[in-house]
Amino acid sequence: MNIDLTQGLLRDLGKLFENREDCNVVLRVGKNLDMSFHAHSIILKNRSEYFRYLITDYLKKESKLFKKEERRDYIVLDVPKISVDAFKIILRYIYTGYFSFNDNGINQEFLFDLIFAADELRLCDLVEFLQIHIVETNSNWIRNNLTKVYQLSLERNFVIIQDYCMKSLEKDPTMLFMSNNFFLLKESVLIKILKRDDLDLQEIDIWRYILKWGLEQDPPLILSDIKRWTNEEFYILEKRLHNLIPFIRFFSIPATQYYKEVRPFKNILPEKLREDIEAFYILSNNAPPPDALPPRKLYRRETIHRRQQMRDEINYNINYPTTNPRYSIIHLENPFQIDRNNITPTPAPPETPPYTLGNHKNISDSDIKTKNKLPIERENSPILNISDFKSSLINKHQAKRIIRWINDNKNFLVCGERVNNNSHVLELLSRGSRDGMFIGTFHSLCDNKGPTVIVAKVKESKNIIGGYNPNPWTSSNKWVKSAESFIFSFKSDGNREGIDDIILSRIKNPCAAIFDGDANYDVGFGLDLQLFLGTYERNYYEKKIMEEKRFTMEDYEVFLVKRVINE
Repeated sequence: MNIDLTQGLLRDLGKLFENREDCNVVLRVGKNLDMSFHAHSIILKNRSEYFRYLITDYLKKESKLFKKEERRDYIVLDVPKISVDAFKIILRYIYTGYFSFNDNGINQEFLFDLIFAADELRLCDLVEFLQIHIVETNSNWIRNNLTKVYQLSLERNFVIIQDYCMKSLEKDPTMLFMSNNFFLLKESVLIKILKRDDLDLQEIDIWRYILKWGLEQDPPLILSDIKRWTNEEFYILEKRLHNLIPFIRFFSIPATQYYKEVRPFKNILPEKLREDIEAFYILSNNAPPPDALPPRKLYRRETIHRRQQMRDEINYNINYPTTNPRYSIIHLENPFQIDRNNITPTPAPPETPPYTLGNHKNISDSDIKTKNKLPIERENSPILNISDFKSSLINKHQAKRIIRWINDNKNFLVCGERVNNNSHVLELLSRGSRDGMFIGTFHSLCDNKGPTVIVAKVKESKNIIGGYNPNPWTSSNKWVKSAESFIFSFKSDGNREGIDDIILSRIKNPCAAIFDGDANYDVGFGLDLQLFLGTYERNYYEKKIMEEKRFTMEDYEVFLVKRVINE
């Protein structure tokens, strides 16, 4: 038979806290050490690693400095970093294990005095308990004091509070950067924030906030007319931002914004960085230097709101197809519709037959708007056969499989005549590891080219994912209707095509196939697959192509799809 009498034991130990009998430690507490507490060394040493070290060190020093008969009967320890009110509660907890939030005077501000004291005294269980209580019951107060709370959580490694703050920042980073106390953030804390790839702010906004932080340091610099700044003022600002500038991703800032808002402060940028930036903006198709930091993975509140608007618009267009949408959905030509100017003239029939889109719904000529001439290779011109295909991410078998998927939407007719759909050229337009993992670079190299296949390697996995856009990327910021687009996934390490390794997912709702955004939007396929953002959610394509909802692209390649036709 077992019996638990620990409550009685704790009650008796609590009596030691209430009287000074056999106390052998005097604790002088507070900034001015103007308050004394008495305690037992045996209790302090066994309950607190901090006191164990102080008492042991005190006794060692005393034994060296004084003879036994000259030593004091008690130990004197100074605790200047902890407030008197907080120490009263902490000392009672050390003796009794008791803590109550119902005690008078325990408000949000005082909770941080308590958790600081508990951490200083290495009371790990109490620190964890207080962290959980703070995030569960004081979320609004934390958000209103995010600068102070986040900085303390980093300095003290309060992991639970730190994680909570980061989740708040992921939802709305401006909570920190726009707070009144932002300028009080330490440089080391700012660097940790700037290092994050998932900091959800446009880079030009990050530059504005960091500039504001530098200007508001003591003594503040007045930004009235930058043209009238002296060399000394530029020197002061450069010293303040010197360690922060390497973590700002200048190559993600659009050229016009760089010219208006960054270039006036070019004197504070390192010379090599200035030269690299100017080369990037001035020289056509010039990629960022190899050591440039990649763009951040933006998933802003605006993006979430925009995605919901897009979702609502798609549903609205389905239910009310005759109503003009807020987001224009443009109907582009079939990817293999040959531009009529490149075909020997043939007498047109009374009515041009529709373009048959495999098993999908037919789209008549009246639905099709010519946008760009599609790339065509003649048989007598040099072409890249699939046997000569080279890629860093996929093998020839996988490339052939993608071509077959494109050809599955067969029986394309041009002016009533069948077009050969078996020969293709895959021309590499862009490779992330070669040209840079930048959305702006993607558009500069891939816009207005024609139909494209994008393949991407998922970091820390063997998965290859991607999709086919049968229409040119144009940065139109409009929805592009297509019944032929698809997304896919397969393993990257096999030389054979296994059924279990391949997933093809065709579009279910042509209105939601492609959002043709500019550099301010992600590159992807509808609302399902967002490549640079690294998100996947099955919405408007048939099958689920991967389990992960968040991922990171290790590399990507974009291929222009050209059809070879007979002369």
